[in-house]
Amino acid sequence: MLGIGRGNSALAFLGLAPVPLGMFERYLARVQGYLRGDGVEMDRPAEGMRSSESLRLGTAPPASRLQWLPRPEPKVPVDVAPSGPKVIDLAARLGDRITFTVGGEEERIRWAVDTARAARRQAGLDPDEMSLGCFVNIVAHPDVHTARDLVSGFVTVMSRYAVLHQETTGPLSDDNKKVLHDIRDSYDMTKHTRVGTAQASVLTDNFIDSYAVVGPPKDCVARLEALFACGLDRIILIHGSPGADEAEVAKARRYLVEEVVPALR
Repeated sequence: MLGIGRGNSALAFLGLAPVPLGMFERYLARVQGYLRGDGVEMDRPAEGMRSSESLRLGTAPPASRLQWLPRPEPKVPVDVAPSGPKVIDLAARLGDRITFTVGGEEERIRWAVDTARAARRQAGLDPDEMSLGCFVNIVAHPDVHTARDLVSGFVTVMSRYAVLHQETTGPLSDDNKKVLHDIRDSYDMTKHTRVGTAQASVLTDNFIDSYAVVGPPKDCVARLEALFACGLDRIILIHGSPGADEAEVAKARRYLVEEVVPALR
């Protein structure tokens, strides 16, 4: 499986913004072409940038393909990680799988699933042929206050995607919209993913409880079962946060591995 997204922190640390939507769409279409074994049309080089080989071949560069790539059956699936409706739309049309980055709130998961399935139908594709999943922040711990603290760093990362371009995406309460804007305005990329940061300080208990899955193991199991019931095939569990109490993180991991996951199986 090949996972792909528009880029956030990886590009931010290079001083770049997320890839523009049109560029991402072209790139995704070309990656899919390569993986199918197709010939992929190349961009025309700018004047003065063409090689002597391309000059000999004429003005139109030849189709490019991965000559060395074996042709596995089935094709390596491309899994797109979208957070907003526009990328969900192109992921549904051009991807093989989608793993949403919209948080762990049932209403938002249903919105994302419905958006993807509608885009598939509009493109003349079968919605049932696409695997749908999501990323979810989770900490299973008998003390919900400890769970909230342990998950806080990564919650700011995953939730920030919903307001990255100033306007929020998907269904949200007014209180949660405010928290998202506060996260965006206070975000310190040098402390990306960590607890005890300026961005983590603006989180409210209600926001964490809705956007993440936290609390006693049995409560976490119930939340995850409800998310699966929204139309998901799989959930990627993002556990803990860098900088959190290591002993408590280890304890919470045991609850996750020994109680939550077996109950879901």
